Amino acid sequence: MSHHNLERALNCDRSIFIQACAGAGKTFALTKRYGAILNHFAEEAAAGKATEEIDPRRILVITFTKKAAGEMATRIYQDVSRLLSGEEIPEMVKQGIDFCPTLRHSDSLAVQAFTAHLKDTFSQHAISTIDSFCSGILREFAHRIDLDPQFTGMDDAQSKQLLALHLDHQLKTLAAERPEVLDALISDISIYNIHDSLKTMYGHREILRDYFDYIESRDDHTVWQEWLQRYTPDYDHETLIQDFETLWKNAQENCKNPEDALYQILQSMHDQLKIIRAYTNPLEFRAAFLSEIIRPSALIKKKDGTFKASCPGNKGNWKDKKKEAQIWFDQLQVIVNIQALNATPGPEDKRIIPLLRSLIALYREFDLYYSEIKKKQNVLDFSDIILYTRQLLDDFPDIRKQIARRYRHVMVDEFQDTNPVRWNIIKSIFQSTNYANSTDTIKLFIVGDRKQSIYRFNNADVTVMNDAEALIREQGGEVLDFNAIVSCLL
Repeated sequence: MSHHNLERALNCDRSIFIQACAGAGKTFALTKRYGAILNHFAEEAAAGKATEEIDPRRILVITFTKKAAGEMATRIYQDVSRLLSGEEIPEMVKQGIDFCPTLRHSDSLAVQAFTAHLKDTFSQHAISTIDSFCSGILREFAHRIDLDPQFTGMDDAQSKQLLALHLDHQLKTLAAERPEVLDALISDISIYNIHDSLKTMYGHREILRDYFDYIESRDDHTVWQEWLQRYTPDYDHETLIQDFETLWKNAQENCKNPEDALYQILQSMHDQLKIIRAYTNPLEFRAAFLSEIIRPSALIKKKDGTFKASCPGNKGNWKDKKKEAQIWFDQLQVIVNIQALNATPGPEDKRIIPLLRSLIALYREFDLYYSEIKKKQNVLDFSDIILYTRQLLDDFPDIRKQIARRYRHVMVDEFQDTNPVRWNIIKSIFQSTNYANSTDTIKLFIVGDRKQSIYRFNNADVTVMNDAEALIREQGGEVLDFNAIVSCLL
């Protein structure tokens, strides 16, 4: 990272969003900003700020694994210990930054009292995982949503074991008492796939809950048309098809052996093109050219869904040595992004809509049953903790404001590992500050790797990164790019 970017990241008076690849120094910046905030608190102590306003617990740090939270606390503690001993941080000296001078030394009795308090109470810091933070909120306000505050939070292994036990029981009961429900599904997928699908749906309900609502609120035709609209790339299909038609016409003259692999591919594509011309919806036709002609063809590697390096076939079988075909193939790769090609809806997606609707109905039934089981045992899994917290904060604005008033700074590490539900929790707290002085609001500090924020089933959605960046800009904050070389710090 540049010296200038690091100094801007340490500005505690504004919210900051740092986007950076792995190794670019974003977590380094977060730990140093924590130190800068403490130094600012020390300066406020000297100016007579109330003790409760400069308590280190007013700095909330959120990460997404226990390991990361532990490492973060250790790094910050090492920095704080060094600074309170009057030492400088070598990496900051190297950057030419006079880092935390008030923490390192001050003749002010108020500052000395603050640093003494900091030494004694640092172990009570608010550095935690998102689920640990949410568990604390739930236990405190459990009575507002009829939840037992003494609930036990299950670890991953316990959650999987309990889920498997009761999902098996539910499906066996269903098979015995209402076999027609499963029979309707088994005509399309196996009982094993039903079990596996329900387990996946339940395990990822944090991010799928809104999607289930979306499917249930629309008929099959509307869902299909919206899928087409959302996932079909806007590419120059007319030029691509026109050039393909010319290629096929010339191939019949250029190819000396109709058994050639390339000739067979082109012939199959041309035959399929005649079939999809029956589509009257231009959008559906544009999608079908990709999903029904290009994607199933031997131009695409079956193993990983990427374009082959060159056209199949034997050059010796072609008068032009396959040049025209290779030109068209190269053109295809320029016009159509491979990720967009693989995401384009096809006939198999259209056929799965009614099946998906049936699976969602089955999931809803299991969710009600399993929720009662967990309530009786007074246990919650990770997603329960997150979803109940979201419900609590959504339904009770007074609780949002009460939580928000506890913090002056909220810092989020590895933001690419969050999802819309978890971001909603953080955002609702950030937006609920209600101080008399409008400038005295929570300052948000987010670090994340946009490149890693490609949608992962149980983690991130790149739209969350975009939303966070936009929110910080709206609040007068700054977005920094730390993808510069960080070797100067290491």
